[in-house]
Amino acid sequence: MNDDELKARLAKLRVPPCDDAAQSAALNRALDALGRCEETQARWTWQDWLWPSPLAWGVLAAIWVLVFARDFAASRGVQSEPAAIAPVPSQSRNPFFVHAEYQELLRQFQQTQSLR
Repeated sequence: MNDDELKARLAKLRVPPCDDAAQSAALNRALDALGRCEETQARWTWQDWLWPSPLAWGVLAAIWVLVFARDFAASRGVQSEPAAIAPVPSQSRNPFFVHAEYQELLRQFQQTQSLR
């Protein structure tokens, strides 16, 4: 195959350019469609804003309300713990005192068992 035959074959494959009116009309239709897409994307609702899960946002808001209510109640002097639960003295939180108390209770229990 020589160059002339190759050029002839390639010329048959080339698409002729369309007229300017058709090209302009196609471009206008594409731009109009793009404008309609942008208009629909520009409008949003609260549901779109809360998209991931309105239930999750509601639960999160309820938790924050409870946290603020408890903080407000604590600052006003309202006791948030039940009355039956007494605060633990600070010295019993020390592991040394807890261990000593445990040893004392164990010694008392062993004495009562040996008396029986």
